Order: sequence, then structure tokens, then C-alpha cells
Amino acid sequence: LKLAPLKSNTEPYPLYLPLDSLKSELTLKQQEALKLAYKMGYYELPRSVFLENLAKEMNIKRRTYEEHLRKAEKKIMSYLVPSLML
Repeated sequence: LKLAPLKSNTEPYPLYLPLDSLKSELTLKQQEALKLAYKMGYYELPRSVFLENLAKEMNIKRRTYEEHLRKAEKKIMSYLVPSLML
């Protein structure tokens, strides 16, 4: 069981979230889309890559790639945000 620290300005100690349970909720396509987006700089400011390029890299349509990525992001947010509200 892997645990990831979640730092908070209001908590004196970091909270730890089990990463295995989060990873198991993501499909393989969602995991691939997230890893590729991160690796290629999609989350950098300014972005160094756009959805069209990422979709081409995975050899799928832009809309399909976007769907994989957005669903993965939604699952991650639904996992993390409630923990931040503790």
C-alpha cells in the first residue's frame, strides 16, 4: 500500500492518502492520458503542448483523448478535495 502526503496549511502534519486505491479507480487509458499530459507539459504554465498533440501521440481522436483526461482529473479531484476539507 503506497501512501502519498497531502500537505495542508491548517494541519500540523500531512495527511496520507492511499495511492493504490486511487490508481485502481482509473482505467488504463485514463492513466496513459494523465501520464502523457504530465510528461509532455500539458500542466505547465504556459502549456507546452495541446490536446490535439497529445491525442496524436496516443493515436486517438482529440475528443476521445480529452474524455479520458477529464474523467481521470474528475476522479482525482473527487479523491483529493474532500481530504482538503478535513
